[in-house]
Amino acid sequence: MRVNSTVGISLKSQQGMSLIASLIVIPVLLLIGGIAVTLSNTLGAQTHLGDASEAAAMYISKRNLDNESENLSAATAFINQYSGLSDVTDISISKEVNGYRVKARLDTPHILVPTDNSNVIKVANQGAAATASSQKFDIALVIDLSGSQKGSIGDLKTILSDVIDTLEQRFGIGNVRLSLVPFSNYVSIENADWLPESHNRLQCIDAISFRQGQYDINTGSYSYIRSDEDTVDDVFTHYQDLLYISTTPRPYDTKWLEEGCPDIASLPLTEDFSKVIQRINEHEEPSNSGITIYYHSIIMGARMLSHQWAGEWNSETEFREDAHKAILIFGDGKDGGVYVYEFKNMIDQGICDNIRDEGIEIYGIEYGEFASGSNIQRCIGADKMSPLSEFSELLDLMLSQAGIDENNQKLHLIR
Repeated sequence: MRVNSTVGISLKSQQGMSLIASLIVIPVLLLIGGIAVTLSNTLGAQTHLGDASEAAAMYISKRNLDNESENLSAATAFINQYSGLSDVTDISISKEVNGYRVKARLDTPHILVPTDNSNVIKVANQGAAATASSQKFDIALVIDLSGSQKGSIGDLKTILSDVIDTLEQRFGIGNVRLSLVPFSNYVSIENADWLPESHNRLQCIDAISFRQGQYDINTGSYSYIRSDEDTVDDVFTHYQDLLYISTTPRPYDTKWLEEGCPDIASLPLTEDFSKVIQRINEHEEPSNSGITIYYHSIIMGARMLSHQWAGEWNSETEFREDAHKAILIFGDGKDGGVYVYEFKNMIDQGICDNIRDEGIEIYGIEYGEFASGSNIQRCIGADKMSPLSEFSELLDLMLSQAGIDENNQKLHLIR
């Protein structure tokens, strides 16, 4: 039987094409497989390195030694204990808020590529850990937005954002609540349950107490007289028991800067720090008033934290009996006008001591050209104030005076 020559040629042609295809496809498949294995190894090494870095960061954060060489040696030894990481030596350490960040790097070889210094993939990862208080803390952040802050709004917002971020790291998420009390002369309130007039409209609050004056036969009512003495005793008096609360609504046709009221409202206690930062970022312009009055904001800050007032701001706020409480005042200490003497008189009569007796400590951050010997320094005490550059040390003091030590601290990973 004779085979058709055309068919034979066709079969040989197909066999040749198959061989050529195999010679092309097989190396490509091997290359793809090698790349896949390389990527898998690289990602695995990166994850492994990240786990080791996080563990090392937690280890040196727990030890908390202020010794760079010892920390580096300890972190290196810790990472080298992990399988496949015994040769890792490219390690660096940086200080974080109450903790440390560990960065590590290693080289992984390509598959199907000769292994030398020019044919490796550099893998890096990091981990960071810090200690934070496991106890609860409620803090009223009292912020000076008076005319002395003109020209520094951007810097002020950045600094306050950093301060809030530091507070969150030091106290742990869910353990700390913040309230915000911006002030100039007075304090602005909006949507507070205890003040129906503030619903959807800023109200300027004068925290001074009043006593009843003489009866006016023409108006058929008694007049009200400002009283420093009554203010000292009324800091924690429930709003329904106060004789009179002086409020001024924000006019619809002005930014309200001439009246000495902040352009942003106070914010009740919240665990959501983004709300606090958002409210600060809504601030556009400091007051045009040339006077700063501290005592209104201190009184309202104390009321934010007190059991008499804490639940009166909105349905989401409540008093936490087991939380430490503090007012943290942020400003340059400069006050002016006759109000200097009013505040001095209140301090002499014990208003700041009354607040502390209620379990609320007062601390201060000196911002700008701070006025040494000012009323606010007398109220707080020089030992409980610090410049912004030493804020971390001030937080250490706050924790210490609240009785929070290493036994009340827990380790946690940070970004």
